[in-house]
Amino acid sequence: MGKLSKDSPIIIKKKKHKGGHGHHGGAWKIAYADFVTAMMAFFLLMWLVNSMAEESKKSSEEYDPLSVSVTESSGGPLLSGPTIKDIHESPDVTPLESSKNPPASGDEKKQQNYRSSGEEKKALETTAAKIRQDIQENPEFKDLAKNLLVEVTSEGLSIQMVDNKNKPMFPVGSSTLSPDAQKLLDVVIQNIKNLPQSISIAGHTDNVRYGNVRGYTNWELSSDRATSTRRYLMRGVQYKRIVGIAGKAETDPLVKTNPSAPINRRVSILLKNTQEPRQTGQR
Repeated sequence: MGKLSKDSPIIIKKKKHKGGHGHHGGAWKIAYADFVTAMMAFFLLMWLVNSMAEESKKSSEEYDPLSVSVTESSGGPLLSGPTIKDIHESPDVTPLESSKNPPASGDEKKQQNYRSSGEEKKALETTAAKIRQDIQENPEFKDLAKNLLVEVTSEGLSIQMVDNKNKPMFPVGSSTLSPDAQKLLDVVIQNIKNLPQSISIAGHTDNVRYGNVRGYTNWELSSDRATSTRRYLMRGVQYKRIVGIAGKAETDPLVKTNPSAPINRRVSILLKNTQEPRQTGQR
């Protein structure tokens, strides 16, 4: 390369940089797209959370712990609620009435506690007298007085709803309570709903053989009638008080000398003593 003379002209080359300035580029578009994507993701997440919350709320509202079916045996009910068989065989009680216990009133919260067996017996005798009085003084029950036998025994308060010749408590071969039976049970409920005694229920038939091709006999019939009575009592009596349900068919007639007598067809309701009777002759 040769030397430049003093007179040689100086040539300056200017390089042009292609492309616009930063604020004229597309970077802002990328940022905006990211923002829109983030907002869409956020709203999608909120929609999913809201949908799950509504579904959970609906499930909570529809859940009913008392809708579990009942298993009834000689040991008594295990869980509350009617079975499908109960609902179909006794249309006189709706599923709602049979599965849900009525709320306790102020009186029910003040259930009586007894200091002695003598005090309890006296209270039960008062209840028995009140039931008899309510039946006798109401003209509506003029023809039903003989259908309800009430007495205090060594076991507690015994209430027996019995058939007579002209007033059956159930239609023949059915476990559906008659309107007259429901009226009598309404009186019973009103008088025993505030008492503390546990309750056992037993169904009975006469010795007339009942059966069909499906093998439905007096055993099943008496059991189903006791169950129908239990469900009706639960309209005013707390579920936890029911401790036993039994079907005895014709094995325990009320009139042993006449096993076919109508009065042997009955449902027995026993309010069991809470206090042990005092043993005489012991210190």
